[in-house]
Amino acid sequence: MKKSKILVISLFCFLSGFLPAQEVISYIGNDNYTLVERTNLRRYDNGKYTGLMSREVRSFLTQHRTSGGNIYYSGDFFVEQDTIKNSKVMFTGIHDAIPSKFFIDESGFMTMEEDNGYPSFRSFPSFPKTKLSIGDSWKGDSVRSIDPLNNDILTKIPMTIQYTYEGREEYHGEEVHRLSAQWATRYGITYWDFGGDKNLKSAQGSHKANILVSCRTGAMIFMTDVVDETFIYKDGNQITFKGTILQFTEYPTAVPHDEILPALKRIGAVAIADDKTVRSDKNAANVPGGNGITSADNQGVTTGKGDTAGNSAADSQVAMSGKGDTSGKNKTAGKGAAGGKDNPISKGDTDGKNAINDKVAPPLTPVTTADLGEKKITVQETDAGIRLAIHDLKFKPDSAELMPGETARLDEIAAVLKQTGSNKLLIEGFTADTGYPAGELKVSRDRAHAIAEALSKRGIDAGRFICKGSGAANPIADNSTPEGKAMNRRVEITILERNK
Repeated sequence: MKKSKILVISLFCFLSGFLPAQEVISYIGNDNYTLVERTNLRRYDNGKYTGLMSREVRSFLTQHRTSGGNIYYSGDFFVEQDTIKNSKVMFTGIHDAIPSKFFIDESGFMTMEEDNGYPSFRSFPSFPKTKLSIGDSWKGDSVRSIDPLNNDILTKIPMTIQYTYEGREEYHGEEVHRLSAQWATRYGITYWDFGGDKNLKSAQGSHKANILVSCRTGAMIFMTDVVDETFIYKDGNQITFKGTILQFTEYPTAVPHDEILPALKRIGAVAIADDKTVRSDKNAANVPGGNGITSADNQGVTTGKGDTAGNSAADSQVAMSGKGDTSGKNKTAGKGAAGGKDNPISKGDTDGKNAINDKVAPPLTPVTTADLGEKKITVQETDAGIRLAIHDLKFKPDSAELMPGETARLDEIAAVLKQTGSNKLLIEGFTADTGYPAGELKVSRDRAHAIAEALSKRGIDAGRFICKGSGAANPIADNSTPEGKAMNRRVEITILERNK
């Protein structure tokens, strides 16, 4: 009897070595990261080859967590280069920011909170809750945002993707899961995006992709998609693209805080600003600067109307202007947002846990010129990196032309920024509240560009700058006084880096 038991146990152990390993893939969150999408597609107009469409879109995305523990990202996308014209590389130099905010749940499902067309692939890849063995397949619903004509009119196309699990391997020293995926492009038969390109009649085609997903985080770190698809327009023109789309993740380097902060202290009136003094989104659930957030901007999509409940949700710093809403009425609660689970473009959330503004920042104490001294520069650490706020900048009235007196401050700032390696620099312009939002937005964006150009002339690579205009959003002082308006008229420079 004893020998038979030993034989059975030995046989079980022997056979278990041949049982297929089973894996569960779950998205648990990424660090701050850069998502790169590189497109190399041959273009055919009505069957005739017309050239190569090659462009690269990059982003810097900062990870946050809501008070409910849910992960979301905020950040900015920008076109790094565009080689459409005569196959000649066209470097854009200073970049304009395209803001984005989105949630990702453990299955990889993405819910857009601020949707300006990026990221172009949403809820991709997505994972089942079941254990996977090599060869197992599953289906997932995703969305792709496209702009075939590069005319800044983005159209959303749903995708039903067939995934297959191919096993584990190592990629650049990291354990990864390999997935294969394929899907068909189908547009204009049962689905139209009424918020997209109204001249796009239909689209069809095929995609075959290979995907590498981090075993540690569940985040996609590399994808190559072989594309063959045709877009048919109402004027009868047919445009076909054949080639590849690559997506991959990069991580910015960490800035040497022990070197940079002392250098900034020498030029700033406040070294590391207190949260009571200036705005901080460190460890807070709200994201500044999101006025006009909608739940995926799907008002005209046939699968369900979007929920634009978040019009005032982002500016929770109510002490500055009194305009905010601390009652929670303006959260992007997502009631019925774009069709819930049946619509991959957006996913409703009725319990408030996934609302970006479900945690209201504490009231802030107004900043005064007396607090800051003559140089009027504050420095603080944020989720995205070290941020410098240059207050009371002197521009010519209603213009982005700097007054001569700003030379010394910019010289000092440029000298410190040269010590930050190749990290991207987000430059965000703000204005006082004058009651003309459109004009404020334009002036703030132009002033951000003016600072980037001034720093570029001082020896900093123009390609490092991402410029963003936020108008009168996120005031840090009382707009009803001349002094307060002077403090709100500022430019913030964030040295974008990996999570610390």
